[in-house]
Amino acid sequence: MNTLAKFFGWSRRALGLSAGLGLLTVAAWAQNTSNNNAVAGNVAAILPTQAPAPPVDLKYSFGPQAVAGFTQVKPEEVYSAERGYGYDLGSQVRLVSGGEAEAGRGGYTTGKNNKPFFFSAKLAPGVYAVTVKLGDAVVPSNTTIKSETRRLMLEAVKTKAGEFATRTFLVHIRVPQLPDGSVVKMKPRENQANQLFVQWDDKTQVSFMELDWDDRLTLEFSGDAVALDTVEITNAEKPITVYLIGDSTVTDQMMEPWGAWGMWLPRWFKPPVVVANYAESGETTASFVGEKRWPKLLSEIHPGDYVLMQFGINDQRMQLADFQQYFRLFIADTRAHGATPVLVTSQNLRKLDADGKAVETLGEFPQAMRDVAKEENVALIDLNAMSGPLYEAIGPEKLPQAFVDGTHQNDYGSYELAKAVVNGILLNKLPFGQYLVEDWKYYDPAHPDAMEAFNIPPDPQLDPKRPGVTPAGNTTRAPTASTGAKLIGAVTFNFATTPSSLTWEITLKNAGTSDANDVRIDSFVAALPGQSPVAPPFTKLDPNKSPILVGNIPPGGSAKVEVWPIFGNFSHDSKFTITFSANGGAVTGKIEGSVLVSDVRD
Repeated sequence: MNTLAKFFGWSRRALGLSAGLGLLTVAAWAQNTSNNNAVAGNVAAILPTQAPAPPVDLKYSFGPQAVAGFTQVKPEEVYSAERGYGYDLGSQVRLVSGGEAEAGRGGYTTGKNNKPFFFSAKLAPGVYAVTVKLGDAVVPSNTTIKSETRRLMLEAVKTKAGEFATRTFLVHIRVPQLPDGSVVKMKPRENQANQLFVQWDDKTQVSFMELDWDDRLTLEFSGDAVALDTVEITNAEKPITVYLIGDSTVTDQMMEPWGAWGMWLPRWFKPPVVVANYAESGETTASFVGEKRWPKLLSEIHPGDYVLMQFGINDQRMQLADFQQYFRLFIADTRAHGATPVLVTSQNLRKLDADGKAVETLGEFPQAMRDVAKEENVALIDLNAMSGPLYEAIGPEKLPQAFVDGTHQNDYGSYELAKAVVNGILLNKLPFGQYLVEDWKYYDPAHPDAMEAFNIPPDPQLDPKRPGVTPAGNTTRAPTASTGAKLIGAVTFNFATTPSSLTWEITLKNAGTSDANDVRIDSFVAALPGQSPVAPPFTKLDPNKSPILVGNIPPGGSAKVEVWPIFGNFSHDSKFTITFSANGGAVTGKIEGSVLVSDVRD
């Protein structure tokens, strides 16, 4: 087996990987080939091109009357592979007949109690044009549509009574199998049950698996007046696919309150552009290759497509030369397939200095990408540079409300970053920028949208186990445990007298590039003895003493404090000690434990 075959058969030795830290040296691997272009030029021979999707022409109607040529979808029709279509993920819908509004007129499907609902149709991998008809003859409507894992396709399509709107967008469907029979190495939350949940109410929780990797198209309809009339699905004609590769700040985030800029990008483009988001939480340049995500992408890519590449947050323990070499590999492979590579520097983590100025948090990695882009004559979207003015404009008081933790944005924060990326596409004069939607407006990161004006309906895919800050004063979702990471410490305080606050001090050892700001604390407060806990918003630990406000707890009350790692920040296994004090030292506690990198990579 030659070096190339070993490499694309994912031999650790061919990739230059050790069994310990992971990357030994990509440069050493590259020396085993004549040059990167030679590597790229042989990819197509090793990775067969994915077969095109079979012809598709599906038509579904959602009104009370049958429509000629359409399959009428009834409220009780739940998705099954045998049926091939239906309502999904526990959705409850209501069929509004003409008689409810005005006899003989109108009729559409909407969610029960004005809640979102999901509709799925079985499809082979490929790119599809989805045409929806929205509105009603009698009542006004307001509909937002997302596809697959929370990808925003249409935002707040409004119609007046008697008015209808028809919109078409493109959706990318994929499965983890490669043409050569191998399979993408998935994370548990991507292919195992009871990792992800749709939370319809306090009692109804539906488990689901990653929607980006299954054999169906899933559409989510939400808004304060959804009126769905028809859905048509056909094969897309000559699509221009914009592939995204990266980490959790780019991916289609699976559950609220987490956001990432890649999930909003489709909203700003019309056919023939389709966004295929291959980014995944916890990825590095090396793991994206090693898990076969990159060869899976290469099995689909066509001349005229684009690949937007963003890494750097999880690559902090990698040598810069190796980090750059991976980008050279990505660039060469992309060009060998007739597609256009585009580098995107990672946005900074959430940090402002005492004067409210943005702080560079990713070391030399953004500059390393700039250097590769210049060397390889590749377009560069400098999101790292744009994130600084954005954070400063939001300001120190509101910036935490644009994030879930120190690394990850919520919906509002990531939506603003997506607009910054679009701005970068236009500044680079990338040809697919000509297909922006008509309502796009020039965006300046130094003048972001008002947080209070952000009103995209939240999704029912709610993470009840990872708290986050939502914009505009929305209620923070209360956690009870953690999905995808491990609790690293907890302590319960019982109060004989009413406390007003807890204070803490923290010590981290062997933290590498991490510091005390990479640990998060969640405080659970029982206001009265025997009551179920309620959760205020989480607070990040401060390296100095700072209060955790726990509310007005009467004598006999208690506060349970849980400590979690900030996802994606830790670069070394670390030991920590946290000491707590309340009521002038009358109540004290201590948590000691370890933070493992394997527990916190997200």
